[in-house]
Amino acid sequence: MDADKFANASTQSTGNGLLSPFSTVTTLVIPSHALPNNRYLNEVFKVIKRNDAAILGNRKDRIWLVDFFKRRFANLDMAGYMSFQYPASNLFRVEKDPLNSKRLTLHFFDAAHPYELEFTSTGRRQRFYEISMTLRRNSVMWCPSLCLPNEKNVILHVQGTTIRRPNAKTVNVSGESKFTVSRMPYEVLDMWYGCFSMKDRPLPRSAAVLGSFIPRGSHEMYVIGIMDVPASFIGNDVFSKYFLEYLGSSLYYVLANTAVFSKRRQNNNALIIIVRNSFILRTSHIEAMETTPVFTDDIPKDAFTSVGCTLRVNEATIGIILVNAKPIDCSLSRRAAALRSMMSTYPFGDNLVDIGARFDYFIVSGAFNFGADFRHDDMLLAQIKARNLMSGLVEATPSSAILNATEPIRIFFAFRPGVCNLDVKQYTTSRALAAPNAFISADVFCQRAYLCVFGEQVPRVQLVLDKLVLASPNLRIPSVEAPELRISADWIENSPLLTALFKGGDAYKLSGPAVPVVAPTTSNTVFLRLQTITFSMLGIPGSAKRREKTVIASGSLPLKNMLHLGEVVEFSTPLYYRTCYVGNLTGTLFLSAYERDTADLAGLESERDVIVVSCYENQILEGKNWVSTIFSQHHAYGFSTEDATVECSREGHTLPDSTKWVWLNLWRHEVFPHDAEGWTYSEGFDQPFFSIKPSKTSIVRRRRWTRAMQASDPVTYHNFLMLKRERSSFS
Repeated sequence: MDADKFANASTQSTGNGLLSPFSTVTTLVIPSHALPNNRYLNEVFKVIKRNDAAILGNRKDRIWLVDFFKRRFANLDMAGYMSFQYPASNLFRVEKDPLNSKRLTLHFFDAAHPYELEFTSTGRRQRFYEISMTLRRNSVMWCPSLCLPNEKNVILHVQGTTIRRPNAKTVNVSGESKFTVSRMPYEVLDMWYGCFSMKDRPLPRSAAVLGSFIPRGSHEMYVIGIMDVPASFIGNDVFSKYFLEYLGSSLYYVLANTAVFSKRRQNNNALIIIVRNSFILRTSHIEAMETTPVFTDDIPKDAFTSVGCTLRVNEATIGIILVNAKPIDCSLSRRAAALRSMMSTYPFGDNLVDIGARFDYFIVSGAFNFGADFRHDDMLLAQIKARNLMSGLVEATPSSAILNATEPIRIFFAFRPGVCNLDVKQYTTSRALAAPNAFISADVFCQRAYLCVFGEQVPRVQLVLDKLVLASPNLRIPSVEAPELRISADWIENSPLLTALFKGGDAYKLSGPAVPVVAPTTSNTVFLRLQTITFSMLGIPGSAKRREKTVIASGSLPLKNMLHLGEVVEFSTPLYYRTCYVGNLTGTLFLSAYERDTADLAGLESERDVIVVSCYENQILEGKNWVSTIFSQHHAYGFSTEDATVECSREGHTLPDSTKWVWLNLWRHEVFPHDAEGWTYSEGFDQPFFSIKPSKTSIVRRRRWTRAMQASDPVTYHNFLMLKRERSSFS
């Protein structure tokens, strides 16, 4: 729905520093009743409040209220009594759980602790996430359907009139709320990343020298990697104060400094993440730590050390690893193996996805010391080309200064093709800085959070995967016990999806109904085409001492140019293990129409390509008895559609094609916990029905009867739904 189609809407130009980061932007005034899904302007969510640290009582049923008009979040008990509330301006971070698609964490200013919530479904979490992100200070949501023509950004000024509840009841509301939407899916982050060694060298005392390495005030994010940190800098915030004094403590903020919490007293490395104050609210999921050094019989302690961090900017995940590999005497293959082992131990994000496929943007840098850097016989590049290390990572064009460095520091990066972009503008070194160093400046395209709930409403779709084959031409995917495929993304219902794989020759295969259907929480293809599905093969290696499943290979499938409704598209995506290419996942993807009624599919959740048909049994109260309605007397049929004046019997439902469809069950009526008969009551068939015992004014009742039929294949299912939608559009 285009914004110019809203009834009673008006526009004006405004400057708004609180609700929008843009100096001047057009405001669109909309009455609340004209906004799609306006119930979410004042919505309650049933959740489980989690506290995994508590031994007893770590799960409590609660209700969270989100109120746009009062711009607040309220916590209620199950009886509806409010325990506490926070103004929306206090919400500074909303973090989706990377492992469980029904959970998220809220961070409020002035709150004693974060709030970990578990929702009833992935879809409900997604709706809560969208409206929470919308209410944050300076938030800009991606929603092209709400933008005016020829306008990139719009402030929506919603004025309270009425909202429509799920039971079709209209409720009067008062007040107003504003939020900003953008036509552009990406916000460009101007990022600087650099690293240097402090071995036998102090921090620069001259601002001019430091400025040759870190340009002051030119970027929105600075990530500074430091190798060989002296013990005097460990366990304190000297680095934070030093760099903030240089960049400006009134303009920038330190998100993380690994030196503060480091427990190692020698051969340390550190990462410091600093952002402009205006970007604090755009960051989340911030983690930073040192990894355990590689230490074996043939590798001395502290010869291979590293530090890493990850964070999320808007919806983009960024992972950075700084390695410090000393020039010890060991073979090239052993050096590569040590680096692979070290990088694979980072627990950031979803640790059931290999580190090589885990992030939208992945940067690996530092001192590698393979030898012959930047020459025709570059040993590090040879290992990368041989797929023994950091497959898929590339290096920007180095400057002449970095090509001639005596102790070269190198920076490699990768990003998901088609849905992400990292544009490196500079890759060089500072000659004025006496220490070995390197840095890049880059534009990082960070996807904004998508606002589906108030945007254009579209028919639901599903993604049907088939003919999946995980194969390794060089046999790098080993034989494992209990092989399993894990399909994940934070926009997939019930993610992660798990299913058994089957060995076929040297490959692992899966096809047909055994492949889980990917049901997105948001069906807009404008959103889906910029998303990614992540695959992981899990299994128990035959040589494993511990009998538990581990990651064997992982890959990600960007959906750009993959989504064509009703068409089967073939795909192939690389698989990685410990950042190394090990094979490919091939298969087909079919974007299908989708319809699901989970209440009616109880007991049939594992079935796919299912359509539920239904009709309503109607009765009226005559005296003290309930009797079936007769159209000539009551203007309502005994069995009807949801509209009691349209006749619809159970016998009238037949299979579309008995050669392609089968019935999965017999007719059955709904059952409620308080009423096994499934009746709902009302004052009339044109009034809302309630699933409670009849009131004194209830004179009619109805119950829904359902039956499920299943198509023989996804194409048959899709064609039936498209025909059904076509007929509905003409009725």
